[in-house]
Amino acid sequence: MAAINLQLNPIEGHVVRVRDTNYFISDTDPTPDNLLVTMSITVAGQTVSATVPASDGIEALSDALRARAAELRALRMRLRDLHSKPRQRQSIRWRRRPALVNTITVNVAPGDGILDVAPVCFVRGTLIETVNGLQPIRSLKVGDMVMTRDHGLQPIRWIGCRVLSPMRLVLNAKLRPIRIRAGALGRQMPANDLLVSPQHRILVRSAIAQKMFGTEEILAAAKQLVMIDGIDICDEIVGPVEYFHILFDQHEIVFANGAEAESLLPGPEALKSVGPDALDEIYELFPELSDAGFMPSQVRKLATGRMARRLAVRHAQNGKALVAHS
Repeated sequence: MAAINLQLNPIEGHVVRVRDTNYFISDTDPTPDNLLVTMSITVAGQTVSATVPASDGIEALSDALRARAAELRALRMRLRDLHSKPRQRQSIRWRRRPALVNTITVNVAPGDGILDVAPVCFVRGTLIETVNGLQPIRSLKVGDMVMTRDHGLQPIRWIGCRVLSPMRLVLNAKLRPIRIRAGALGRQMPANDLLVSPQHRILVRSAIAQKMFGTEEILAAAKQLVMIDGIDICDEIVGPVEYFHILFDQHEIVFANGAEAESLLPGPEALKSVGPDALDEIYELFPELSDAGFMPSQVRKLATGRMARRLAVRHAQNGKALVAHS
């Protein structure tokens, strides 16, 4: 018998199984130090370990396993020889087993959960209304003045970007962008297709919202609005997706491709998506956010997932726009 153990050191991440293939995903940058694969194999109670560069990939692992397989074959031959001796027949029994166990277990230290948290942000290509007119979000920087719905021009205090690979988006559907096609929210809203993260909240303004929430304007996560015609999950992943976060002195509503959407609300869950380095920067700017009991104020009432879905259904059933023309 053989027991095989495979460990990636000292990288952290998650293993996701899709069909018959295991994928290892990590935010840790690959370096020679964390791309060593330590493999140990237990043969008849004795453990032998080997460390090979992960850059050699399957070939290095296969070579190591073949070497251990040779040991197993030699062990089988010795046991057969013993089995053929009369004096051993009562004490040794050999059952034919595969030379190697065909399952590899990858031991991965628990990560920080960043990979599993959907970010709250705009996709590269979004045009943001600023003091200088519409500007691509990728060109914005700290200090730039952005037009907000309630407080006019406000300076950006922090802006961050995270790049998600196609593989990560394929394996984790909840990270895929939501596409809001031109006019899907209402008249010329957005003016052209808008792509946001699933958790990014969009402003809804309607009589239906008034009846359901007691206020005409509420914020609803984009992923809860997909039953509306023209709002869909972006499944055609052809390349990396860049997500941009914008943080102001307070939660704001900004104009993105002509639609009204929230800025980053730095609550506990949202901050999990920015990564440890960015989190340190935000805590330095807003130290109160590091207090466990602190909750930032919200620019509008936030619809829960269940209520946001009901809101979308009622708009779809009644043929009403999510954003009534004012």
